[in-house]
Amino acid sequence: MHIATLTMGNPQILLLVPYGLVVLLHFSCFLKLTSSSTSNFTDQTALLAIQSKLTFDPTETVLGGNWTTNTSFCDWIGVSCGNRRQRVIALDLSFMGLQGTIAPHVGNLSFLVSLDLRNNSFSGFLPNEISRLHCLKVLMLYANQLEGNIPPTLYRCEKLEIISLAINKLSGHIPEELAFLPRLEQLFLGHNNFSGGVLLRSPGS
Repeated sequence: MHIATLTMGNPQILLLVPYGLVVLLHFSCFLKLTSSSTSNFTDQTALLAIQSKLTFDPTETVLGGNWTTNTSFCDWIGVSCGNRRQRVIALDLSFMGLQGTIAPHVGNLSFLVSLDLRNNSFSGFLPNEISRLHCLKVLMLYANQLEGNIPPTLYRCEKLEIISLAINKLSGHIPEELAFLPRLEQLFLGHNNFSGGVLLRSPGS
C-alpha cells in the first residue's frame, strides 16, 4: 500500500530499485556458490567413502597421508581436478598395494574421466554405481581380486574408450552390450573366470 502511493518525484524510488537489484544479485550469487559448494562436498564425501573402504595401505598414502579434510581434496595424492569447476576428473591409486573394496560412492564422482585402480588387491564386487559415470573414458581395474559379474549397465558409460578388467576373479557372462559402446577402442578381460564369449562389433559399426 505504501509503495503504490510513491510518485516519480519521491527520491525513495531511486533508492528502493537499486537496493532490490543488489539484494537479488547477491541472492543469485549465493545460489551459485551454494551449488558449487554442494557439488564439491559431494566429491569430497565420495572420496572419503572410498578411503573408508580401504583395509590396508602399505605406503600410508591414502589412509595415513594427506587424504584429510584439513586440505583440499584436489590436493590429495592420486586425485586430479578440473581447473574450471574444481571437480574430480581423475582418480589414480594404481600400484599402491591397497586392499579393501571399491565403495559404491565412486558413482557420485560425476565428472570423473579416468578411474585407475590397477595393480592393487581390491576385492569384492564391481559396483553397479560405476554405470553412473557418464563422463568416464578410462576404466583401469586390472590385476586386482575383484569377483562377480561385470555390471550389465556399464554400457551406459557411452564415452568409455578403454576398459581393462584383466587378471581378476570376475565370472559369469560378458555383457554383450559392451560391444556396442560407440567409442570403445580397447577391451581387456583376460585371466578371469568368464563363461561364454563376447559379441564382436562388426567393422564400420
